[in-house]
Amino acid sequence: CRQLVCVSAPETAMIADRLSAMEGRRRAAIEQRMDALRRRLRQTLLWESLAELRDDARDEAGHYALARAYYDLAADCPFLSDGACALYPQWPFACAEYLAASDPARCANPFDPGLRAVHAGPGLAETLARLWACRWREPLRWIALPLAVDWARRNETQLRAPLPAESLIRHFCLQLEITLGSMQGGAGMQAKAKSGEIENEA
Repeated sequence: CRQLVCVSAPETAMIADRLSAMEGRRRAAIEQRMDALRRRLRQTLLWESLAELRDDARDEAGHYALARAYYDLAADCPFLSDGACALYPQWPFACAEYLAASDPARCANPFDPGLRAVHAGPGLAETLARLWACRWREPLRWIALPLAVDWARRNETQLRAPLPAESLIRHFCLQLEITLGSMQGGAGMQAKAKSGEIENEA
């Protein structure tokens, strides 16, 4: 668990709530590890790039380079506790959807060209990111996991804003269709056109 994990804005609230609900000493240990990792990141060229991850400001090659540089830090995930994820089972979708069918020995290096990844399905993290972007009329954004709790605390008013349940569910389904369409190379454009209707309702 040393890879760059990016989460959607709604997921930051879930992560912050999960951390708040933990027993005091366990929570304090995780917060100390997060602080240490953030201090370490501030001393590198990665900090500025991680502080604002937007889809309109990155390309696939650039994101790969960023992920590789982060991995080269050999920094354990701050939520890794006694070899297990302290967030599980409410862990980020990016972690839940990360699957491989190769020899487990290859997992020591996720950039090993022999590592065979398994496509896990609909991309729920991207769907939530799209839902948030459409709701608040802003570019699609991602938050690096070490920064997620701080981001949630800074944006608590938006994260806790009530939304009509029926509109939210319909909007989520439309954004899921868009995500699936983008993964299939072009389908889902009709849903993208419809999404503005729900945006105006929210």
